[in-house]
Amino acid sequence: MTKKKGLDVCMIVHNSLTYDTRVLREAASITRNGLSVVILAITPNEHNLPVVEFLKGFTIRRISLPIAYRQLAKSVHNCIEILTKQQFVSQNSKQNNQGFWRRLKSAPRRLISGFLSSVYRLVLSDQSVVAMLIVVLLGMYHMWSVKARIYHAHDFSGLLHVAVAGIWKRPIIYDSHELFFDQWYPNDPPRIYRNLRSWEKFLARRASAILTVGETIADRLVETLKVKPPTIIFNAVDLRFLEPSEVIYNTGGRRTIVHSGALNFGRHLPELLTSLLYLPEDVVIVLMGDGVLKESLEMQAKDLCVTDRVIFVPPVLPNSIASTLAQADIGAVLITNQNIHYDCSMPNKLFECIAAGLPLIVSHCREISDLTRKYELGIVCNPMQPEEIAAGILELLEPSNLLRYKHNVCAARDSFFNWENEEIKLMDVYQNILTNNSSKSKQSGN
Repeated sequence: MTKKKGLDVCMIVHNSLTYDTRVLREAASITRNGLSVVILAITPNEHNLPVVEFLKGFTIRRISLPIAYRQLAKSVHNCIEILTKQQFVSQNSKQNNQGFWRRLKSAPRRLISGFLSSVYRLVLSDQSVVAMLIVVLLGMYHMWSVKARIYHAHDFSGLLHVAVAGIWKRPIIYDSHELFFDQWYPNDPPRIYRNLRSWEKFLARRASAILTVGETIADRLVETLKVKPPTIIFNAVDLRFLEPSEVIYNTGGRRTIVHSGALNFGRHLPELLTSLLYLPEDVVIVLMGDGVLKESLEMQAKDLCVTDRVIFVPPVLPNSIASTLAQADIGAVLITNQNIHYDCSMPNKLFECIAAGLPLIVSHCREISDLTRKYELGIVCNPMQPEEIAAGILELLEPSNLLRYKHNVCAARDSFFNWENEEIKLMDVYQNILTNNSSKSKQSGN
């Protein structure tokens, strides 16, 4: 694929692009094939990453709130904290009970504190409407300024942002990593942006190509958006560029179950820890990542008296994940299947475990369990039952089974689930778009 002058591809993603391995792999592949790429990583959330970063031949531009805006937000937040502290001290002072006039004196402070809190919440916080509007406008400006030949929008938020920017005359790729409008539990209250599903249908049907991560998600997109079958690009690991392990977790030679990724809800981590009660003493669990559940999981391990059998490892950079996981014996992928979004998911952790050559203990999620059974990569269990998780782990750890499943995983990795295969499919999409676009330009020129 020959490279032309000017920018070829502009990717749009709504995060700071630290651990989004799919976006980084796609950008690296497109660059290696001779196209110039810039990624606009748009987020109102504060981060300490470079505003402009050059990585593997492509450019990342992180678009966030202006420094002056953040400084004002911090100043207001500090004022609120000072006033709140003064009010607390005043309320607990014995002198405050001496009369009406002292309480009246503190009234202006309470009013100012309440006013500033409202201003901060509605205008200055990272999640305020004003903050989001600012980054949307900044993102639009950068999209216009790069003047790329192709715009590659990641997820519905990226697709909507491109549409709001009014970019329609150039080819757009819609890369759907997940089922955005199916991600809530059935009993969740309606959310205002659920009404945007019709917009996804309207915009996706005008995209030059649609990509997604698995067969079940592709079928769901065809059903809901009335589009042609998307091109499936698995979140496979690029085995050509693996880096050594960043962390060595010393388990004392014990048999190890590893879970990688954020320690968040929907991954049955409490049940995984409880399964240790039904497993031999020489089996340990490694949780590689961070998240909102870390503290509660530490408490749970203490309550279950298995603290010495639960090892917490910090997250590692994308190219080192597979090497770090490979120290274990089994990989755990226990995603919940309580809604369509999760049931159809094909998470990075699945392919990271495959890249590490680990036999799998997985949940009943449709896509994950089908793939595990088809290629005999491991055991499917009910992740809500710790006893069943433990039974699956024991079956996997039986020496002949462990050897057989490990052989199957490595064979599938080398034959199917590697990024070299996915890169070919990705570049076919780009080649078709560029060829069609070139033909249209010639026809219009004639």
